[in-house]
Amino acid sequence: MDTPQHAAVDRRASVDSFELDSYLANYVPLSNFPTPPPATSSFPPLRAAVAEDAVTSQAQDFGGPAIYMASLVPSKASLHGPSIALIQEFLARAQVPDEVIGLAACVLDSLSWRFVREWRQACSQSSSSAETWHNGGPGGTGAVGAEVIVLSALALAETYLSDEPRSSRWWSREVSSLSFSAKQINTTNRCILVDIDYGLHDFTAEMIDEMLWDMRRAERMLEKTGATTDNSLRSDKLAVTSLSLDCSATLVHGLLTPEPSPPLSQLQRSLCS
Repeated sequence: MDTPQHAAVDRRASVDSFELDSYLANYVPLSNFPTPPPATSSFPPLRAAVAEDAVTSQAQDFGGPAIYMASLVPSKASLHGPSIALIQEFLARAQVPDEVIGLAACVLDSLSWRFVREWRQACSQSSSSAETWHNGGPGGTGAVGAEVIVLSALALAETYLSDEPRSSRWWSREVSSLSFSAKQINTTNRCILVDIDYGLHDFTAEMIDEMLWDMRRAERMLEKTGATTDNSLRSDKLAVTSLSLDCSATLVHGLLTPEPSPPLSQLQRSLCS
């Protein structure tokens, strides 16, 4: 049996002298300085929040995305459906890139039926007597508003895609105008991440592009009919909400469609006459 000294000699001898010389010739010691940031970033720079006087005029540009994202909010998340007008204001104030909006829509679409139950429990545990959860729908009862789910999805998407993410306090103050606090946004963020198993990396570029295409289609339909977004939307996926439009279009699954066909009895009467 070889002694430890002989074994060490054999291991050193197994290294080819030419390879060792080549390694030593090209060896560069590690730097003591941290890795510098990249010179350029492929992600577009973040834009500052829009002034409040311009929010109303720019909010109409986000009618399609607001309607579509409101339809993706899980049903029974609150007593009232999410306010489309409030979501439009969120998008107008944040001024995030389209990729962030598309990823946020993917996150909303992937929420499971367990999310609402876990989210409600987290809301009740984190709420206090000094803090009342905002309800964006009309006739609020103090229950949490479903709009915070859309707001948190936007915040998570922007944090994941941007090298310079903004804090929950910024989303609370600048985007929601203190409709929701940073604590409420953080609570909703945790519930969303747990529900999707922290799988923000699972959403591919093709999935984001598909969501953006659906939003643009909803926006084109909105412009074609000359409709204005309703104040709130029932997020029940099976419900059909009628809009007071001149063309009598209806909103189904967040998309404007032609008015439904008349009843069979009405058709029969018209044929007989």
